[in-house]
Amino acid sequence: KKSLQSFLFVCPLIWITCDFPSGRTATMVLLAVLCNIGFIVITLWYTLLSIPGFRWLDKFLYGIKAPPRPTPAWEEGSEDKEGFRHDFFFNGRVRLHYAHIGDVGKPLMLFLHGFPESWYSWRYQMKHFKNDYHCVAIDMRGYGDSDKPVDRKDYRMALLVSGVAEAVKQRSPDGKAVLAAHDWGG
Repeated sequence: KKSLQSFLFVCPLIWITCDFPSGRTATMVLLAVLCNIGFIVITLWYTLLSIPGFRWLDKFLYGIKAPPRPTPAWEEGSEDKEGFRHDFFFNGRVRLHYAHIGDVGKPLMLFLHGFPESWYSWRYQMKHFKNDYHCVAIDMRGYGDSDKPVDRKDYRMALLVSGVAEAVKQRSPDGKAVLAAHDWGG
């Protein structure tokens, strides 16, 4: 019984229930074995997906082609009813959407949203600072009207940061910006 209890230690709930009358012990052991096998399969699955050589498995399961580019809610360069102008810029092969308000000649204040938000979560702060700054809020890659690449490697930190750097380069005359960010955007 000691070796059986140590084997079932991985599933503590089932290990506790094994002290029921002997008629149910075999059922509990079988249930514990199945739970352990399931745990091992899930662990191996996610381990394989994290190894670069097995990325083909991820592409096979979730599709090789990128989804079609969504139709944006507004035309490039248009202005919405709240006074925000909407534009796009390319970072490599990914098109990123951004909304901006305020005079373009003023210093840049860049807003980066968190998970699972979009540029719209910064609208009140952008309206507040529009008199002193050119306020720009990006839809980070994978959110809002920005492109949503399928491959996980397209969401590496270096690529996310390069999108922010490209926004500063395109929208700031002197290459400087005040950054406001939170959550995953920070």
